[in-house]
Amino acid sequence: MDDERDVEVALRAAYERVALTGAKSLDTAPGATASDRELREALTRLERAGLAEVVGGAFSLNRPDDALIELDPATRDLLRVLYDYWLRRDDDERGDEVLDGELGFWRHMWNALHAHPDRASHPLELEMVVPDDGDFATRDWLAELDRELLDPVAEARLLTGRVIVPPATLGSPAESIIGLLLTLGIEVRVLPSPSKFAIYDGDSAVLRDDPSGASIERHRLTRRAAVVEPLRRLFELQWAAGIPWGEYVKGAAGILQLLAQGWTDARIAGAMGVSTRTVSRRVSEVMAAAGVQSRFELGMRYALQQLGALD
Repeated sequence: MDDERDVEVALRAAYERVALTGAKSLDTAPGATASDRELREALTRLERAGLAEVVGGAFSLNRPDDALIELDPATRDLLRVLYDYWLRRDDDERGDEVLDGELGFWRHMWNALHAHPDRASHPLELEMVVPDDGDFATRDWLAELDRELLDPVAEARLLTGRVIVPPATLGSPAESIIGLLLTLGIEVRVLPSPSKFAIYDGDSAVLRDDPSGASIERHRLTRRAAVVEPLRRLFELQWAAGIPWGEYVKGAAGILQLLAQGWTDARIAGAMGVSTRTVSRRVSEVMAAAGVQSRFELGMRYALQQLGALD
């Protein structure tokens, strides 16, 4: 019994040590450096108890309810207060919060999921733009994500919204996650974009923050309407320019569908990340294969095919 009490005392001290820094990485902890032995030891102790996660120089505290060991109610209440303090402490006078590393980015989504008391009736609405920087398409996200956290979200349909992904997603390891998004009812479109941001429930946003000299990837969480609203408008503009995933997968058939909807070659080219000449060439190839002499005739044959009148 005394041993269990000693463990809880040590965990409380470690949790408080980390929480009161208000930091999310060793680089940003006040008075701490990458060689801060005391802070590292505290994080190691918490990680073993399921109360923290550490990825490189970034770290994240977990809620006391996620602990791997049984905690005394008084300890749990104390850790909840410390968690709220650590989670919501502002990193600068503007009221924004800095999220360190990829861990910080996904941690906020997890926190947002738990922010509403009844997510089953009010799914978290996500609007996300994935940048066309080559990184996203190289990873199998479905294999990397923690299924113990992901499966309950998928089964209860706690997430909804729209996601824009880069053209390189098709045929890449990252394509595996698209199937899950579509299963959840999340709409997916394709567009090459340098942007990287996510909007949650229309009132908070996480966007890339690249200060000079930063040793790890950083993001900024903001709830300021002056920032969130322009991002929402930017998302709508990019969404309108994107190609629906189903049409993009179809290739030439998808181009025909978009042409039938009134899309110009230039608009299709911009959404696919190719030149207008490439789109025009593909349309010409389809015209030759169909044995037609004009786009109008091609459109008529396509319309009849959709009605089942032609093969």
